[in-house]
Amino acid sequence: SGRADAGDTVGYTFVVRNTGTTTLDGLEVEDPPVGTVRCPVATLVAGASTTCTADPYVLTQADVDAGRVDNTATARATDPDDAPVSAVDTATVELDVAAGIALEKSAGAVVDANDSGRPDAGDTVTYTFTVTNTGTTSLVGVAVDDERLGLTALACGTGPLAPGADRECTATYPVTQADLDAGRVDNTATASGTSGGPSGPRVAATDAVTVTLAGVAALDLVKTGTLDDTDGDGVASAGETIRYGFRVTNTGT
Repeated sequence: SGRADAGDTVGYTFVVRNTGTTTLDGLEVEDPPVGTVRCPVATLVAGASTTCTADPYVLTQADVDAGRVDNTATARATDPDDAPVSAVDTATVELDVAAGIALEKSAGAVVDANDSGRPDAGDTVTYTFTVTNTGTTSLVGVAVDDERLGLTALACGTGPLAPGADRECTATYPVTQADLDAGRVDNTATASGTSGGPSGPRVAATDAVTVTLAGVAALDLVKTGTLDDTDGDGVASAGETIRYGFRVTNTGT
């Protein structure tokens, strides 16, 4: 992949030199994280050296999250008087890691809350946010922000999100009259997470989705007329008036 991933390996070599003036016996090298270290000889005369080897060390996700592997080995032997001698050395391997996150936002169908058969204010839309770790380090504190939905740092799952893994979280949005008048709901969400641990860098990604609302424009008119019987004789007379009323109703959405 061109970068360090869990499962990649590091090959270590161990060069042991007798820096004293007496012969050393019972040579061995200890390196618990690496495992068994094999030395071709167990005796070193003064000034001599030998190269020991071990099976490659397999990187863990914790190593990748840390961005480095610090490893210490200890060489041990005894002198002619059976007195122990030892030496230690540490090797650090810096890892080329990458933090990344992706977001895919989708919207379900508009839920007809009042069974009107058409979109109305108060109907709801459920959004799904799929967050994927596209890097090599674990992500912690994965959250989603969506100003339109009123979401601020909505926790998306618990625990670390491993490289290559994804998780989903959802939120429900009530359609407003302004949305219906616009004929659509546009909104953008942002997913973020912290790489490698709480003190690592924050990474983020955005995605937008549009929900189209099939608005209905309709008008209803009811006209009424009432005689103004000014002389009180109960019949219409020339000069009397009719009062008209007009009730206009918006029957659309």
